[in-house]
Amino acid sequence: MPPPCREWTAATNSWKVIHPNPGRYDLEKPPPRYLSAHTQFRDTFIVHGGYMNPQYHDDLWVFNATVLSWVKITYRHRNFLVYNPRPTVRYGHSMTHVGDSLLLFGGFG
Repeated sequence: MPPPCREWTAATNSWKVIHPNPGRYDLEKPPPRYLSAHTQFRDTFIVHGGYMNPQYHDDLWVFNATVLSWVKITYRHRNFLVYNPRPTVRYGHSMTHVGDSLLLFGGFG
């Protein structure tokens, strides 16, 4: 089971556990991992890849902080020319957003 999400509030200088809304989109949550890449974009937290023995990941997850839900971004039913080549499995890499695009750099896998 994935660890809970936690939110820190500067006004109270405190942490609290937040529970994703299970019925909003997917019922899935990202599996535990480390050395993943992540970034923030508007009201979302985006996670790509990572490693959890013995599996390397190439998946992309988005946590919407407004509605408290996880969504797994899939490449199925996408335009092959636009979404290819998709990033390979990797860990220890970096990710940031520029405009409306995500940039991945480096890592192993």
